[in-house]
Amino acid sequence: MNNDLNLNMQQLKVFVAVARFLSFSKATRPTNLTQPAISSQIKSLETQIGKPLFSRSGGSKVELTDEGKILLEIVSPLVKGFDAIKVRFDEMMGEEQKGPLRIATHTSAMVYLLPDVIKEFKKKFPACELSVLNRGREDILSMLENAEADIGISSLTKKPTTIDYKVFAKFKRVLIAPIGHPLSKKARISLKDIAAYPLLLPPKGSNTREVIDKAFAGQDLSYNVAMEITGRVVSKTYVKMGLGISIVNEFYLEKEDTNTLFIADVSNYFGIAERGVLTRSNGYISRAAVAFKDILLEKYKGI
Repeated sequence: MNNDLNLNMQQLKVFVAVARFLSFSKATRPTNLTQPAISSQIKSLETQIGKPLFSRSGGSKVELTDEGKILLEIVSPLVKGFDAIKVRFDEMMGEEQKGPLRIATHTSAMVYLLPDVIKEFKKKFPACELSVLNRGREDILSMLENAEADIGISSLTKKPTTIDYKVFAKFKRVLIAPIGHPLSKKARISLKDIAAYPLLLPPKGSNTREVIDKAFAGQDLSYNVAMEITGRVVSKTYVKMGLGISIVNEFYLEKEDTNTLFIADVSNYFGIAERGVLTRSNGYISRAAVAFKDILLEKYKGI
């Protein structure tokens, strides 16, 4: 290794981006560089370190070498800390928060859980550059761990050691069916009753779908999935059209839905849904991120 290193933060950011995606081409998006520029930065870094950092086995994918893994462990905290310098400086100077606050969550949370929270937050931090990004659970975790998001809103069944997870609300899971559906005539609805009708369900891999599959499997019941649907607004629309029945989280329902849907609490079969706020367990959290989290927890206190 060259004992007179002349590294710069741009090189390290590029290295971390390539290490995250294990791809030179995919690293162009977060770095805003061309692929040749990224290749040049990595080549220069490897020359200075004196060791290969990536193994190139053909195709677009690369792998970290043992030396690359060691360097990644060293520089990741430095890159994350560097990106927070300006925000921390402004806060210590007592200036109004103007930097970015990036929230990664699902469409359902954007539509049903966050509007009032965002409205109150913007009153307190009008100059804050707020971004609300629609992402899946794995992407949310990855963005938090790589300091590409400040807050995540999701649910977790297993919490990574790098993530703090605070449940802010719990909701029943309910059955929805068209008004006048035969299930609405029953005094007590069983799992067998539900399995007798076509179901409109979220795709496999979602928490709700996993709970539903487990509940039916526990009673050795088969059921007919009429359609897999992403998006609860669409689910409600298709149920109202008579295309099937569905199991959804209670917070997806609005007052007007009670006029057009039969709704029954089935949490005794499918349990309680929860939503939590996610932040990094290590590293700096901005004053704006702390404020947003506090507003969220206060808004749903007791739910």
